[in-house]
Amino acid sequence: MQLKDRTFILIDTETTGFNKDKHQLLEVAILVIRDLKVIDKLEVKIKHKEYTVTIGAMSSNKIDLFEHDKEGVDYKVACDRIIEFLRQYVEVIDGKSSGLITIGQNIDFDLGFLEQLFLSAYKIKEYRECISFRKLDIMQLALIKNLEGKIELEKQDLDTLLNSLDIEIPINRHRALVDCYLELEVLNRLLSL
Repeated sequence: MQLKDRTFILIDTETTGFNKDKHQLLEVAILVIRDLKVIDKLEVKIKHKEYTVTIGAMSSNKIDLFEHDKEGVDYKVACDRIIEFLRQYVEVIDGKSSGLITIGQNIDFDLGFLEQLFLSAYKIKEYRECISFRKLDIMQLALIKNLEGKIELEKQDLDTLLNSLDIEIPINRHRALVDCYLELEVLNRLLSL
């Protein structure tokens, strides 16, 4: 099986801060991608008993925690929904289950928060059966294109990439599902350079 024939997942999260050991995961969005097209999607909002927040994170994502808790589900329910969704797409290669390759902007940040969530729910084994250790960070690809002289980057963040590639930044930027679609558009444009 060639890499281009594989199913990938693009993940984005929104959190209350930047430390996975101290802050909470609020939103998880996942796009299932085949042939660089979305074939399925999942968005989960997660509520917690208590929140530790940073001004920077909350001013970026503009999530109102009172409204968020009305739509959010318990973290254990969130883990079950994510696993149930991902299991549909985990492929078997040479008789072995292979976790899904992940893509994202600053993907280690998102995966760190996800792993922490699954550890706290005692479901890390199920998580690791679905998520591969293989990943592609969109910023790494952008840096390669920058070194090749195909784009100019002043900073290493999604807004800089969107501006460099002339992609309109929507008002609801910094919401997990919106950012997933933006990251996919960035990925497709970078691959075409």
